[in-house]
Amino acid sequence: MMDFFGFGEELATTSAFVQKRAKILPEAFESLFALFAKKTAESQTYRGFQLLAVDGSDFLTAANPDDPESYFTGTDVQKPYNLLHLNALYDIVRHVYVDALLQKRRYADECGALITMTDKSKLKNVLLMANRGYESYNTLAHIQKKGWKFLFRIKNGIGGIVSGLNLPDTPCFDVHFNLRLTNRQTKEVRCCLKTKTLTSLFPILHVLFFFQNIQESMILWFFIPFHSVLFVSLFQRILLKLSSPI
Repeated sequence: MMDFFGFGEELATTSAFVQKRAKILPEAFESLFALFAKKTAESQTYRGFQLLAVDGSDFLTAANPDDPESYFTGTDVQKPYNLLHLNALYDIVRHVYVDALLQKRRYADECGALITMTDKSKLKNVLLMANRGYESYNTLAHIQKKGWKFLFRIKNGIGGIVSGLNLPDTPCFDVHFNLRLTNRQTKEVRCCLKTKTLTSLFPILHVLFFFQNIQESMILWFFIPFHSVLFVSLFQRILLKLSSPI
């Protein structure tokens, strides 16, 4: 910076620079990023879809013990540090980031971050690809309500969506499901849950924290059609929703 201004007399002092920098609000950088993303929002698609990928990454910042939500004390061989988690939406055709959300690491919520970015996006005809950290019924419901398609790599076994699905015990498969979600657990809901093996269209029912501002007595249903696929060579499970093959 000093080289840029040529070491002139008008160059601000270190103290003045630090004071002015402190006046820049985080919202200024968010607005700058949004304006840049808008300027690069050209229509470049792959077979009619805008291909977006979402992923998260941690990065270190200078140690600040006054920020307990991101502060870590370190270990015997490591100094204290602060850690932030970045969730980013990336357009893999245009090679640009279209949105990003920073979170304090101790309270990082990748599913919540993706939902926030999805809900506020104005993009259409999107195929969203995501890794295991973003897998949740709530996330899929928001993506479907947005009118987007999705391709998620999901967890194997207990703890993921696949644990509640009746899947073939074969090396590879491509099975269609109509997932049925609800906002309550009543006798009616539990009765439906018992019949999940009796119909291939509605194999699972789960409580969904997607419904808001509704009467407590109301029972609402939400349907998510998708394919569950297992690749024999990669042993990877994916959830896929497309109106037609690409």
